[in-house]
Amino acid sequence: MAVLSSGYTTTEPIQVVNAAIWSFTAVESPTTRVTELKVQQPLNSSIVESYGVFKPLGASKTIVVATSIYGIDGSYEFTTQGETEWDALYPVLTYQGILHVHDPLGRQKYVRFVDRTWTEVGDINNLIRNAKVNYYEVEAP
Repeated sequence: MAVLSSGYTTTEPIQVVNAAIWSFTAVESPTTRVTELKVQQPLNSSIVESYGVFKPLGASKTIVVATSIYGIDGSYEFTTQGETEWDALYPVLTYQGILHVHDPLGRQKYVRFVDRTWTEVGDINNLIRNAKVNYYEVEAP
């Protein structure tokens, strides 16, 4: 009997050192964009698969039939402080089209925001807004 062993390894979590280099640009309206946006961690993502589950009579196991795995969908959370930051984010937040996203790790994708919620706290002259958007990854236009 052979014994296989491997050397010791270490792992380190990825830490985004400059979380302020996210950018979101409206594909069909490039002037609708926000850069140097703070996206809160952790990112919530999921991949959806289109499938059907069948339990045939007399079969001992379930059968799963699948078609496609879709893009990575999820949510982003943003924090703005004051009206200047909010005014920069709001047009992107409410844009009803495809957005081109660049993240701090150099990844890019196209998304469509579908649900938007936010809270406002603090001094009326310097509100802190925490916004959350759900999105679907879409095909490049």
